[in-house]
Amino acid sequence: MQFFRKIVLFITFFFVTGFSIAQNKNEVAKDSYYAILWTKDDGLPDVYTHTMFKDTRGFLWVGGESFNSELCRFDGAVFKKYPAGQNRGAINSDDVYTFKEDSLHNIWMGTGKGLSRYDMKADTFTNFSPFIDSLFPTLNIAPFWATKDEMYCMEPGGVITAINIHTLKRKKILQQSMLDAKEFFRLHNSHLVNLSHIKKYVKGDGGYVIMSDNSMVDVARRKKEEFMQILNVH
Repeated sequence: MQFFRKIVLFITFFFVTGFSIAQNKNEVAKDSYYAILWTKDDGLPDVYTHTMFKDTRGFLWVGGESFNSELCRFDGAVFKKYPAGQNRGAINSDDVYTFKEDSLHNIWMGTGKGLSRYDMKADTFTNFSPFIDSLFPTLNIAPFWATKDEMYCMEPGGVITAINIHTLKRKKILQQSMLDAKEFFRLHNSHLVNLSHIKKYVKGDGGYVIMSDNSMVDVARRKKEEFMQILNVH
């Protein structure tokens, strides 16, 4: 009996001691975190930047919408910029709205002039224009789903395409009817709304709309003029 009590006492002491040590370690770990602020002076793009993506290799991609914005990649210390240009291998636009990574770890980006694919090994871009000549004035293409061999994209005019990531051949999967497409408008890269369900537009820099379910959706500044024209007609 006495031997049993010694065992229980030893286990209790070991548990309490271990818990105390673990607690101290957690407290030290918690206190070891700190924040760093990066600004445009450090190479961060324009203040209107609103799109970020962390790839599987740990790089942070930063894109945005502005006259002064540039795509950049952050490795934890340096912001590497990728300015748009006409040179072979350059990205087609400084405006970048969406990111998606494929199974080869290349990065696909929806831009103001279509779509760009960044080749991780070559450090170059391959650019794509919309699949069809759309009646819609926007040229944005949004990559939204990646499989082992294909990248699926939403294109102007309600077109969904699939691009083979090995051959870069593109095919049309389906197309929304133009009758239905006229009832919808992309207020922001992240929001496609039914125009018949808009209750009210509230003015602002870009402004926002109140939908029939009382939800609020921001209007991108670059979309405001086009939206106001459609809203007046509709």
